[in-house]
Amino acid sequence: MTLEYAKSSLRIYHNLEDGEIQEVITSAEADLATAGVTVTEDEEPLVTTAIIFYLRAYFNFEERGDKYAKDYEKLKALLSSNYDVPGGQTDV
Repeated sequence: MTLEYAKSSLRIYHNLEDGEIQEVITSAEADLATAGVTVTEDEEPLVTTAIIFYLRAYFNFEERGDKYAKDYEKLKALLSSNYDVPGGQTDV
């Protein structure tokens, strides 16, 4: 995920938090990897959504960070158990 895409999803239009946002993207990718989800430059749309949920939880987007954290955990569980990313769905 690019920094610009992440900032757009958070509705951040300045550069003051670029370093922190990039670190959180890296943390999200690492967390997904610990669940067995492969993250590549050509991300599966569900992986992109998971990273956005992670970012929104971290930054408490629209004061709904808890909701996004739960959504992230659910999607991570789905990706780790039912998908071979980036190859797509393997078991539903």
